[in-house]
Amino acid sequence: MPASLQQTYDNLRFAHGRTGAVATGDSFIIQLVELLLSHAVEIRASDIHIEPTASGARIRYRIDGLLHELLTLSTEVRDPLTRSIKLKANMTIEAVGRSKPQDGRIDYPASGRSLDLRLSSFPTIFGDVLAIRILDRSAPLLALEKLGFPQSTFKPFWQIIQRPSGLFLVTGPANSGKTTTLYGALDKLRSPHIKIVTLEDPVEYQLEGIDQAQINSAVGVTFASGL
Repeated sequence: MPASLQQTYDNLRFAHGRTGAVATGDSFIIQLVELLLSHAVEIRASDIHIEPTASGARIRYRIDGLLHELLTLSTEVRDPLTRSIKLKANMTIEAVGRSKPQDGRIDYPASGRSLDLRLSSFPTIFGDVLAIRILDRSAPLLALEKLGFPQSTFKPFWQIIQRPSGLFLVTGPANSGKTTTLYGALDKLRSPHIKIVTLEDPVEYQLEGIDQAQINSAVGVTFASGL
């Protein structure tokens, strides 16, 4: 396991001599954002949650489907950090109590590859909760046969997705493998002889030979209109 995030953060703050208020564009905040993102990549987290509290904020990482609290921040650091990340994601910044739910994205280079960070914010009484989903589009897709299905499940699933019409639902909690399963099925089915159209929010992987549509309600591209 990498070095304690809390210890690394404390060392960073000591190096910058930051014991009081900091500004959004301060080099300390810029390096803190980089620390939070690089640490997520290092521990292979799928999500980062920045959650405001009465005394500051807690930082939780989702690893293998479970959240782990790895860092706490003071109120002096919390708000500049939240504003800095929202600015990177082209999200609007409002005072506490006046903000609204928003979505945004950031292209983040890490270890020679570009990660796609999808952000959502939600206002609480102490400020905006930020949830950051980390998507690595360069990661190879897993073959449907390698997803761990027992044979008793795989065989009927394979029969269902080959039917020419109908509907089936893939459901489950966060990080249970819904997207991986669906992309595995698409990868198995795609062929020059059939047409496949998807409606996705977001498009996490680009598959050659499939017409993939990104939902964008701002211009009228919704799941309903797409169907």
